[in-house]
Amino acid sequence: MAFFMCAWLTPPAFVENWQFGAWGEEATARALQPLERDGWVVWHDLTAGRGNVDHVAVGPGGIFLMGSKRLRGVVNVDGSAVTVTRLDDPDLSYEFTGSRHVQGLALQAHSRLATGSKIQQCVQPGVVFWCDFPKGLVEDQRCTYVHGDALAEWMAGQPQRIAPSRVTHLAEALRASWEDAEKQLT
Repeated sequence: MAFFMCAWLTPPAFVENWQFGAWGEEATARALQPLERDGWVVWHDLTAGRGNVDHVAVGPGGIFLMGSKRLRGVVNVDGSAVTVTRLDDPDLSYEFTGSRHVQGLALQAHSRLATGSKIQQCVQPGVVFWCDFPKGLVEDQRCTYVHGDALAEWMAGQPQRIAPSRVTHLAEALRASWEDAEKQLT
């Protein structure tokens, strides 16, 4: 009977994995709050076709499109290869390919902004890890990988790419162009 009750009360693996990932997105949202107090504009969970954009932040340091990942393993970034070594079996590892998705979304955001408002502003893709990530920060030409505990400090430390007086205008233009493009897809 105890086995039956345990099996009955245990959620399916896909539900458990979704919840585990949602906690990572919530942690990133909390980590970004100090930037909002400093004039950054931040959004979470924007619709993107069949998926979503976890986080977008616009501030003096630029436009950042970030995906949050809470993984069960140790993350290693070596060049453009990102591998995760599983905690339950260190002999097993797998290639993390989520950064490709974030890079594609950042290109979409750049294109939508340029098309909708004629503003040419780079959108920087990144992945925020909430797991064991010994390097803590790896800046690649195509994507930045950062541990969530270092996220706000890293973003606040970026060189100015946008005049503070233009942050809100640029954020509104990006949001409007994103929503317009999503409406056209439906």
